[in-house]
Amino acid sequence: MPATPDFSRSFDKINPTASSVSIQRWVQPNPRVTSPHYNILEQARLCTLFAAGSEGFNFILLVDVLHALVHCAFVLFYAGLWIYISILAVEMMVVAWVIISSLVYISLTVLPVLRPGFPCSTPFTPIFAIVYGYILQGVSRLLYSVRSLIRVCRTTEETSSPEDRFLGWSLWTFEEVRAQKLAPKFDGELLKRTLDMLNSDDDLEQFFDAIPGFCTSKIVDDPRRSLDILGQQRLAEAIVGFWNRTLSSNLLSESDKGRRLIVCMGAIEAANLAVAAPGTLRDLSYRYLGGISRSAEVGHSLGNLRHGNVASLARGIIAAIISNAERNGRWFTLAVDELDISRDVLRSYLANGDSVLLANLIHTTRHFSHNLLQPHPDLTREALSILPSLSKFDVLSTLPELQHDFCAMWNEVVQRARDGPENNPFVDILITIQGLYIALHGSEATLSNAPAINHGVLLRQPTSYSFCTMTHHHT
Repeated sequence: MPATPDFSRSFDKINPTASSVSIQRWVQPNPRVTSPHYNILEQARLCTLFAAGSEGFNFILLVDVLHALVHCAFVLFYAGLWIYISILAVEMMVVAWVIISSLVYISLTVLPVLRPGFPCSTPFTPIFAIVYGYILQGVSRLLYSVRSLIRVCRTTEETSSPEDRFLGWSLWTFEEVRAQKLAPKFDGELLKRTLDMLNSDDDLEQFFDAIPGFCTSKIVDDPRRSLDILGQQRLAEAIVGFWNRTLSSNLLSESDKGRRLIVCMGAIEAANLAVAAPGTLRDLSYRYLGGISRSAEVGHSLGNLRHGNVASLARGIIAAIISNAERNGRWFTLAVDELDISRDVLRSYLANGDSVLLANLIHTTRHFSHNLLQPHPDLTREALSILPSLSKFDVLSTLPELQHDFCAMWNEVVQRARDGPENNPFVDILITIQGLYIALHGSEATLSNAPAINHGVLLRQPTSYSFCTMTHHHT
């Protein structure tokens, strides 16, 4: 029988109804992704696969199309009344509508298999996935047979038969294989999405605390590439903001601040941010160390970071702790380890005024001076801001041998300041410790231009600082 307007109207109703039901199903989360069948990493990668597929799919446009289909059905209904007398025209409209709808339905059926991660599917998609797997296996065997025949003709060695790789593949197998193939990219995307979702500093602390483990993980295919996808500059900015908020907070205890400080430094070290994003790390603040500089436990926790990319940060904070913390057993052990001296020497320092503070300043300044000559001195430049807090003591109450060592260190820094470019960081060191130098030398202070030493311009000139030439200071 020829098509009738009733059939046309019925067909027009099916399309928008099926589309609306499908959209309702597509937007629901798939419970299989979070099933115990997959471990946490596999679940995260599959979620990223579907999220990436959804980002490339315009759901708003699909809803608009559905809305248009409803109106098309309404228009066609009335159009059918006007062209009722022309049966051929109705048949052509129905045929065209059937072809278009069929193509769309077929596309939604096969695309999730051909492009794993595509967010839309039909009930026939799993069946097509199995059939497609058998087709791929058949093609693989056919190509193997052709290659084997060519090898026989050329009398070359026979290769092993192909494995039944695609037999029994389901839709989820295609998804799993694609997720595994794109794992290096997805791991970086996971980091980005995770960082985007974190709103509280408590969550950020857990994220930064996991960075060292992530960088050394055997499960992650390429941790460094993942960090590049996240963006080391962006990671550095997040750490700096977290660091500064932590130190300036009045709500956190000193132990919490110390713990978070160690977490930040561990993340900076593991992600190599001292080299990758040194400019961003210049915004690290030391103005609010406060109670952290009185915690010997924090100093011990930083011990493992004294020889890496954040060595200057770690040693600077440890030096501040040696200067300010309560001198108990834990402090004693920390001072012996950091200053690299024996217990007897430390006891002699403690018995002679502020000798331990001068030894601490000399040790830290020499470390900074050495690191400023290395290829990546930016982090050390920032650590110099700790020096003023290390210089507040009575230098005249210290042991003579330490005073002589201070003068030798002064001469080393003066020489490097003169050898370097204008406004080099060695001048900053001299500005900081010049008060101690003048106190030791009294009226014979060897600062050139002494009458005008308070002028800012002269302070920035290396030639304003003279060498210590007093013979008895170098014996």
